[in-house]
Amino acid sequence: MTIPRWFIRLMWVGCFLAQAALVGACHRDHASDGPMTRQKIRVVLSPHLSWGPLLLADAEGYFADEGLEVEWVSLLRSEESLVALLSGDVDVVPGPLRPGQFTAAARGGSLRIVAGMNYLARDGCTYQGLVLRPGLSVADAARRLRRVDVSRDGSSRYLAGRMLATQGVDIDRLETIKLPSPVIENALNDGSVDAADVTEPFVTRTSRRGTLWLRSQDATPDFQWAVISFGDRLLHRDREVGVRFLVAFRRGIAQFLQGKTARNLESLRKATQEEPDILAQSCWPAFRADARINLASVLEYQQWARDHRYLDLSATPDQLWDSSFVAATDTALARRTEEEGR
Repeated sequence: MTIPRWFIRLMWVGCFLAQAALVGACHRDHASDGPMTRQKIRVVLSPHLSWGPLLLADAEGYFADEGLEVEWVSLLRSEESLVALLSGDVDVVPGPLRPGQFTAAARGGSLRIVAGMNYLARDGCTYQGLVLRPGLSVADAARRLRRVDVSRDGSSRYLAGRMLATQGVDIDRLETIKLPSPVIENALNDGSVDAADVTEPFVTRTSRRGTLWLRSQDATPDFQWAVISFGDRLLHRDREVGVRFLVAFRRGIAQFLQGKTARNLESLRKATQEEPDILAQSCWPAFRADARINLASVLEYQQWARDHRYLDLSATPDQLWDSSFVAATDTALARRTEEEGR
């Protein structure tokens, strides 16, 4: 009998939940007396537009302003990031929510969403969508669609399924594969797939030959695409360090929301290694200045994951979301503004 991948993932997370307390007990922070003593924290990073405010906060020195030495941890898969957060090997995981995080939170894992990253603004530009291969028209797409590049689980599949449902297409009746990002454009061009579920800058890149068909914000307006999650250290033992991290992040959001300035374009070009013209043409994702989340959309996504058997236990809002951190950053940023005005 073949064991489903989702079941293996749940077992994986469950095993590490059992170990998290033991490993966490061995983890030692280096907090000292002064509130601004330099602290080292480990943060998972992907050099992608979704991480734009974090990349700008790093480039502008905002973390250093808060007395933080950030060690960026790259190239962790979502499951590995979750395990690292639960074990204390990393302190912060930014990125899209996966079903495993709901399961871990529901089972008592020491992790919480503490801030929002980008979301699919209903009136915004198209950050994520389904692009058709050359030769497949919008008029024929719903009828002729057979093979689609999309994740087999997670938020990308949820969003693709919601988009396709608006056209009367059941994603579970299609052949779906997940291709490496660098080959998606070629796969569309040679007809290996009929459509691809992509985010920027791939929406811009693949739309040069294919056709943008469906937009996520039309099917799931204001969906909370990505979040920032803290582990045990910042949730409990070094909360003030967590607040300082989010202060720098929110300053990065403010910088990002200035748009495609020459300064931002150059900083993000260096960080993402993206082609300058593609970066300038791309839809930059939407961020809320206060870093709060659309919790209702997160719970709706969790219900979808439960309905599709990607998890067997749902987390409560309190198990998922700790709003006290963004509230604390409101106070810290107001104090900073007051001091700078003197």
